[in-house]
Amino acid sequence: MFYVGLTPATFGATEPLNSASSRQRRDIGSMRNASFAKFLTNGTSFGVTGTLSFFIRTREQRGLITLMTDSKGNYISVGIDEGVLFVQATLNGHNSNVIINGSVSDGLWHFVEIQGNMSRFDNLSQDTGPIAGKDISLTYTYIGGLDDFSLYQDANFIRAPFRGCLQDIQLNNKLFDLSLMMLR
Repeated sequence: MFYVGLTPATFGATEPLNSASSRQRRDIGSMRNASFAKFLTNGTSFGVTGTLSFFIRTREQRGLITLMTDSKGNYISVGIDEGVLFVQATLNGHNSNVIINGSVSDGLWHFVEIQGNMSRFDNLSQDTGPIAGKDISLTYTYIGGLDDFSLYQDANFIRAPFRGCLQDIQLNNKLFDLSLMMLR
């Protein structure tokens, strides 16, 4: 009898993380943020309304998953700190942080959905309180990191690039199509 195990597609991975004993992890300190994606999201709103959802798999304890910005210095970011997901928002100089209960640094696939005052981690929903006091009209959305973290010196978000797998990333039910991007 022949058995084929299916695993979600990842960039460059030829076997699941838990059985890849011959590969060595690189030190993140030695890497510049080598892969990120930048999308023009003009006309899209997020904050009180809107939904961000994705599947995630990582073993890293820290990293910037997404940063959504407007043209006025406001932003909403989703990151990992000490293995736990959180959302940070800066609107008109006021900061807010929302922790999403759920550890993502276990190497397993997890589903995450974030909206106005609710989040869902795998099959558990949580009332998070308001992520932002109002919607922001987005201009750019970064996924996985930034081309230059120093451009946002005053911003209060994780400054480490994300290392792991993201799949099926959607903002307001629109899929970010990475096949149309030239990854850096």
